[in-house]
Amino acid sequence: MNMKLKFFIVSVCCLWIFQGIVQAQSMYGDAVAADVKMKYVYSLDEALHLAKKENKLIFCNCFEDWAIPCHGMNKKVFSNQEFARWMDGHFINFFIDLNTEEGEKFKSKYNIKFMAHYVVLDAEGNLVHRIVGGSELPEFQKQVACALSPSTSLAGMNKLYAGQLRDKEFLRKYAAVLKVANEEEKYKKVAGEYFSMLKPEEWPEAVNWPVFSDRLRRKDSVALEYLITHKADFVRTVGVEKVDNSIAAVYMMPLYYTAIGQDRLSEKEVADIRRTLGKAEVDEQHDIYALCDIAAMRLKGDILKMMDVVAMKVPRMDVRVARGIDMSLPQLVNTGKEARDKIVAYMNSRIAVLDKNMAVEYKSLMLEAGLEGGIVFEDLTLAEALDKAKAEDKYVFLDCYTSWCGPCKALAKDIFTRKDVGDFFNANFINVKYDMEKGEGRELAKKYQVKVYPTFLILNEDGEVIHKMVGGMKAEEFLQNVQNGIGEHSLYSYEKRYADGERDPQFVYSYIETLARAFMKERMEEVLHEYWGTLTDQEKSCKENWMLVKRFVKNPALPEYKYFLEHKKDFDAAVSKDSVDRKIYDDLFPLIVNDCNEIIFHDKVNAAQLLETYEVCVTRSGIAGQDYLLDIVEFTKVFLSGDLKKALKMYDKKFSRLDSDARFDVTLQLNGMLIRKGDAKMCKRGLELIEKTMKDCGWSVDDPLFAAVVSGLKDKFKDDKDE
Repeated sequence: MNMKLKFFIVSVCCLWIFQGIVQAQSMYGDAVAADVKMKYVYSLDEALHLAKKENKLIFCNCFEDWAIPCHGMNKKVFSNQEFARWMDGHFINFFIDLNTEEGEKFKSKYNIKFMAHYVVLDAEGNLVHRIVGGSELPEFQKQVACALSPSTSLAGMNKLYAGQLRDKEFLRKYAAVLKVANEEEKYKKVAGEYFSMLKPEEWPEAVNWPVFSDRLRRKDSVALEYLITHKADFVRTVGVEKVDNSIAAVYMMPLYYTAIGQDRLSEKEVADIRRTLGKAEVDEQHDIYALCDIAAMRLKGDILKMMDVVAMKVPRMDVRVARGIDMSLPQLVNTGKEARDKIVAYMNSRIAVLDKNMAVEYKSLMLEAGLEGGIVFEDLTLAEALDKAKAEDKYVFLDCYTSWCGPCKALAKDIFTRKDVGDFFNANFINVKYDMEKGEGRELAKKYQVKVYPTFLILNEDGEVIHKMVGGMKAEEFLQNVQNGIGEHSLYSYEKRYADGERDPQFVYSYIETLARAFMKERMEEVLHEYWGTLTDQEKSCKENWMLVKRFVKNPALPEYKYFLEHKKDFDAAVSKDSVDRKIYDDLFPLIVNDCNEIIFHDKVNAAQLLETYEVCVTRSGIAGQDYLLDIVEFTKVFLSGDLKKALKMYDKKFSRLDSDARFDVTLQLNGMLIRKGDAKMCKRGLELIEKTMKDCGWSVDDPLFAAVVSGLKDKFKDDKDE
């Protein structure tokens, strides 16, 4: 399929999904059900009209369904009866859904970027005040009330400031309004001006705390040093909790990221922070100390002690911090069995007390990390793994994966996590896994010729490959193949038996099958060719070798396939004509269709020669269904010749008699021919034929694929006409 079609199909599918979301009932229920106590209008024009008529300002409740704070404010603030009466008395209340067409315009005009968001307008639609974020009553009411006076509204204070008003009291109040309006840059400037007017002895005053505490963001700030040395003064005015929390907040983020394994800090830096907290006399029960301990122990690799602290402290922490630490623990499952057991016990204890949604998330995380009794992958270099395997008389199981490999992720989630799989692997292997595109994995990919993912290697203590498997598979199949890999059915065992001269048909079949599973195509074909050369004509077509031929003689270019077609009657007699015909059709159909598509959509080297080869193979086979295969080949030949008129005729006459499955392939092929080489007239005629086929076969134009076909052809002959 060409890129235009692919893009169109993806676009259509995305549109459907988006429409489904928009049209679905709100996940939170009726947008205004919780605040019906307020009298709303739902049109800006109506709000402006009423504002002029009643000489009021307009309070705009800017709503987005996805924004939880919007719903929280509706339920907790706007539903308050007393507050609703106050709002109705002072404002025209306007409710606007920002996801509507009007809402999008409103959002752009008034620069609404964050939610929850509330603006106050005058009767001309000019911005008077802005409140970003929610708060509890009565604080929110105070913020709204600022809009009622030019001396306290955002617009009014902006004018006063522009008029050079620099009174200290004014700057303090102006900074508070700017902060609520989320005007960060202007807030920093005004707050800085205000702070510069203060003497250090004024800093501890309660009224100055909002501006002062904003200056504690850097651990080397003068404000932080002053706070620590004059802590008692601040505690008297704002309380010890606010002071301790502000000191802790300076160090919270780097400690948190270090605690979850992102190593923002060194061991020394963590120790220095702990000393500073002690000097500042921060309450020893504060969460910041637990973060210090977790970060320090994680950096040292002392996971057992770390988990003791985690189990004791983390469940009582802020839910967001606790969740982050919990989510990071599966990274540590490869640090030893004892640590793994502690992590599992802790996670299970958390699942037992968490709400349903969080519990599901934690369970999913444990499954993905193999914490439900699956394979224990150890964090070792390959050299370390081999040494450990030698010491414990085990093999090394090596999972070769990449970050982008879907089957790799599926195996890790669905198979490696199973208890039966884990029990077998943990008993018989030292298990390691490497991203083949990072670190040591790059060298291992070269050494062991790993080119396809996922690839699984079983190594002996000397690092020699004794078994290899490639690709995704079901758990039972995977487990059986690995069990075979450490016994008489291993690749290593088969290679040795073959080298010793064993040529029993069943053995050769098993050996070639094992090579196929290992994605060793060249060696597989080499063994097949060698074995084939040892057989008589009678042996080649006998029942004992049929499974070998059926499964592994599939490439028409191989001499074995040519022999198979030339002696088809011998194989018919040995197994049955129907079985042989089915095999040939199943071999040739996907090859012919795929190569013909490649020729039509992308061009292909030696296309004419390839089509001739297929034509000879099909003709020589004499199988049922050969007419359809030959018609596809002929259809593509016509395209190569540039005779699209003949192609349209073939599609109309030859393919119209086929069933819908067969017509599907040729319909897409015709579309590709027309898109690439058809003029306006041909595209129009082709569209008529394709639409007739769609009707005959019951294919809906609403199907993204056929919608793309129709649209592409219409665009093509429209564009050609325009030119």
